[in-house]
Amino acid sequence: DSIHCVQVQLLPPPQLPLPPDSIILVRGQTVTLTSRPGLAQYVWTPAYNLSCTDCANPNAMPDTSIIYTVRVEDANKCASKVSYRVVVFPPCFEAISIPNAFTPDGDQVNDFFRMVPKEGFEKVRSLTIYNRWGAKIFTGDGTNPQWDGTVNGQPAPTDVYIWFMTIECRGELKDEKGQVNLIR
Repeated sequence: DSIHCVQVQLLPPPQLPLPPDSIILVRGQTVTLTSRPGLAQYVWTPAYNLSCTDCANPNAMPDTSIIYTVRVEDANKCASKVSYRVVVFPPCFEAISIPNAFTPDGDQVNDFFRMVPKEGFEKVRSLTIYNRWGAKIFTGDGTNPQWDGTVNGQPAPTDVYIWFMTIECRGELKDEKGQVNLIR
């Protein structure tokens, strides 16, 4: 009956800045998540620990690692979205885990006494181990020194050993001490 011609114009979606691969925080720090200002609508999800969910640049203070996503619309109802991965480390020395026993029996499980490495940790300045009579039997330092349960190349006996450790994390030093059970 009739022919109608319609001209369609394809509008590009709003351009958003590329986020970094990850944003690294220490628990308790705040970061500003940046979007493009001047758009008609912003929706940030999840709303967890955000200063606002409908603004261009909210402040975030998450206490655990999270991925925030912003969906934006311009005046033409064209939409875009982008995600921000925020990795949260615990405060430096809270991340430290030191076992109280080990079994150097060659089975590849728990064969060394060492600090269990975690994200955010820098290095052990010194690790010193003493036997029950106060004789120094091991010293080490570096990223992750470990004692293999030997003294002068010979297997140390099953016993309780005393250790002292100085840990460096983000330029701060902390001294730790404790006991470890060597079990054969």
